[in-house]
Amino acid sequence: MQTESSLHPGSARALYIGHQRPCHVRMEGQALVIQCTHMAECSVPLRHIARIHLSTRVDMSLQVLARCTRRGIPVVVADPQGEIILRALGREGIDEGLRLRLQRLSQDFEWPARFDNWHRAQMMRATRIAIRRLGWEGNADTVRSTEQRSRNELSRHLGKRTAHRVVKQWHSLTLAWMQAALQEHGIDARSDAWVNDHIDLASSLAAPLERQLLPLLLQWAANQENPAPETIWQTLIDLFEGRHQTIERTGRDLLNRLHRWLVEND
Repeated sequence: MQTESSLHPGSARALYIGHQRPCHVRMEGQALVIQCTHMAECSVPLRHIARIHLSTRVDMSLQVLARCTRRGIPVVVADPQGEIILRALGREGIDEGLRLRLQRLSQDFEWPARFDNWHRAQMMRATRIAIRRLGWEGNADTVRSTEQRSRNELSRHLGKRTAHRVVKQWHSLTLAWMQAALQEHGIDARSDAWVNDHIDLASSLAAPLERQLLPLLLQWAANQENPAPETIWQTLIDLFEGRHQTIERTGRDLLNRLHRWLVEND
């Protein structure tokens, strides 16, 4: 057996089982327990596994296979020559899985508090990424200080009134992107998963996306020379469309993080 997951807790990696010796695999709670010939049992939490590669020497029940694929972990089985004889993707798909899990979790009375904890962690992560890319130093109140400093930087380059307008317009662009992305996953404004008494999902997710994209906005502002207020909106749109790959990658990563968190808390 070879696995990187067990060596790097907290990260999802590929798991290779049975390519050197026969193995037996079973489930215990939320972990795979692997027993190979003449070796001690090894337990690997499902959340640490990105995909599984098995040889035909592995004894694994359909129940284990179904549990892994339902969890969104692809399983590939190969013969001794390396020829793939089974590919069980079985990925519930973020499209359907995200919507259904959000709907289930939104019915939990503890959902707002649990989501708030996850959201704060994502804001901190996005802030750390932004300040690292900007070359700024963090402090004990990183989130708030970064917001204030970014507003000061925008005001310095654009003027206070224009900076205020740019902040609102940039937010509207990131919010629109997130709303469209959620709708692609079947979560629209009429869904209980979109908004309830405590959470506006699109707005909540747009906040860390906007924060992580802060370096793009500040770089754009630094390159503006006496911008005319009437042209600001169009140049922001041009920036957003011109960096669509970066924005798409950042937004999809955030949605994948949400989906993984929902899976782990289901």
